[in-house]
Amino acid sequence: MALQDILDKIKEQTETRLREVEKQFEERKKTLEREFEKKHETIKQEMGEKVEENKKKITEKTLSLAEQERKKQILKAKHEIIEKAFDQAIEELSKSEKYEEVIGEMLKNIDLADENIEIVPARGKEEITAKAIKSIGKNYSLSEKSASIRGGFLVKSGNIELDNSFENIIKNQLQSDLEIKLNKLIFA
Repeated sequence: MALQDILDKIKEQTETRLREVEKQFEERKKTLEREFEKKHETIKQEMGEKVEENKKKITEKTLSLAEQERKKQILKAKHEIIEKAFDQAIEELSKSEKYEEVIGEMLKNIDLADENIEIVPARGKEEITAKAIKSIGKNYSLSEKSASIRGGFLVKSGNIELDNSFENIIKNQLQSDLEIKLNKLIFA
């Protein structure tokens, strides 16, 4: 699946989720307004002019809190959507038909001076990782153990261990840059 297709799908899901959040917010806002009006009439009868002063303060505070809650809910929804997008990207990469090519390119970029480099594959991706190692012509050894990662691999060399899992690369190394770009693309 092309990156644009993934982004289009994410955008569609985002827009659907945002509409749901906005609808929930409007329903909650209407409920708050109805409750406020009931309380307002009771106070108005008992307090007269004092109620008018308090009404303004309460209204401003309620609207301010409602606005804060709406923003909080929207930020939460955006964060959830972006997290799902990253998880979906990791899943798509790990199931990609070009997985072996991707792993091969990643293996080519290992820059360690040590000659005893061991590659720990993702669980269930042992054969593909072995083929990728063979295809790039490097003298890396494939670990007999596999890692509990969805895609990518770990590199072991002496006391050094590098995490080249898709989770680490996408969520830890690329997330801040991608979040900014996704926010602009999806929510602009």
